[in-house]
Amino acid sequence: MMCQSPYRQLLYRLLVLENKQLTSRSLFSGFTLLEILIVTIIVGILAAIAIPSYVATIDKARYGEAKSQMGCLAKELLAFRMEKGNFPADTSRNIRPSGIECFYTQSSGKVPFDSMYDYDLTSVSPGNCYVQIVFLGKNNSKETPNHTVLYPTPGIYEYSQIQANSDDLIYSLGTNPLGAGC
Repeated sequence: MMCQSPYRQLLYRLLVLENKQLTSRSLFSGFTLLEILIVTIIVGILAAIAIPSYVATIDKARYGEAKSQMGCLAKELLAFRMEKGNFPADTSRNIRPSGIECFYTQSSGKVPFDSMYDYDLTSVSPGNCYVQIVFLGKNNSKETPNHTVLYPTPGIYEYSQIQANSDDLIYSLGTNPLGAGC
């Protein structure tokens, strides 16, 4: 047997011990249950913060789409009035006024939240009328009163400012739009 120098033996022992430690570490490498639990809790907290914000953004986009559709309908109603001399007759909700094409019904699949529109024509006095388009909103329930002048000035209004649980949008064409003749 050959005699090895003490330095070589020490170096050999250090390498063997280091190799054993590396091997034992690789056998048991991974995450502990506590680390996995902490990461899961952090991801849950981030999701709890992010999801409501995401849903609110999606809802805001859908209400924007409804406003756009209501604007199209309002322009078509005004054009109809200019052409025919009066507005189409009042209809029930989700019923398209005659002669109007830009009115989406619930069955078309184009109305946000699968909700409905309601076209209201209210005679205020002879030759004087109030026209509004109501979007029933996410809850698909109409909280706005029928045949009532709510907003005599033309524009888009959120009925929720008056009633807390309502999410209706109202596009008012105003009182007596374009002069006499309803």
